Amino acid sequence: MKLKNNIIGSWFIIIAIFSLFLGLVFGILGGLQHLYPNLLKDTLSFQKIRPLHTYLSINWIFTAATGIIYYYLPEVSGRKIYSRSEEHTSELQSQFRI
Repeated sequence: MKLKNNIIGSWFIIIAIFSLFLGLVFGILGGLQHLYPNLLKDTLSFQKIRPLHTYLSINWIFTAATGIIYYYLPEVSGRKIYSRSEEHTSELQSQFRI
């Protein structure tokens, strides 16, 4: 059963994969700077890259978990995920349609 809410979960998973890739890139750069201290020292120092790598590496886990919940919960339960803000948005859209 394919529901519309699976699109939201898919976007979360895409963002999580992008975050994982960026965390990997910053981790490789940080490792290279640890081996070669003068590499990109002026533009991206090790002190700037390390927090980015840590944040992105942790962020992808939570974003992927949220995306998996949004993706599989409607399929398992057979219902759409209820959202009051979505309900109000659809009401406003129906009122202002020409």
